[in-house]
Amino acid sequence: MQPFSTAELGRMQGAQDSAMMDTCFVLVYTAGAVNAYNKPTITYPASAATRCGWKPATKELMQDTQVPAWDGSLRMPINTVVKNTDRIRLTHRYGVALSPAQDHEIIGNPERGPSGLVLRLKSLTDGS
Repeated sequence: MQPFSTAELGRMQGAQDSAMMDTCFVLVYTAGAVNAYNKPTITYPASAATRCGWKPATKELMQDTQVPAWDGSLRMPINTVVKNTDRIRLTHRYGVALSPAQDHEIIGNPERGPSGLVLRLKSLTDGS
């Protein structure tokens, strides 16, 4: 099998970007000055808004001891800078503002495909 050409990758990335109908922010993990307990103060300043595509995980009936590993996955443009220590704030679904916005932590490392990034997310707020 031949690798994708630059033109093929460009078409796939363009199709992926045009199919993202949600809006989110990358909340960038930032360690600040240490406190009295010698622990850094952690903040999550927001990056610029970006297109994304949220897909909630399928919730099936589970036994009492089973816990889902993540609440959904998020597609992002291929050039998005995001690390597994960052968080994601989902602010719009299909162009409609969410109130309140939904904050998520990233589970594992971002997965890079030929047309975009995929993140597994765990909700930090209700409403996922």
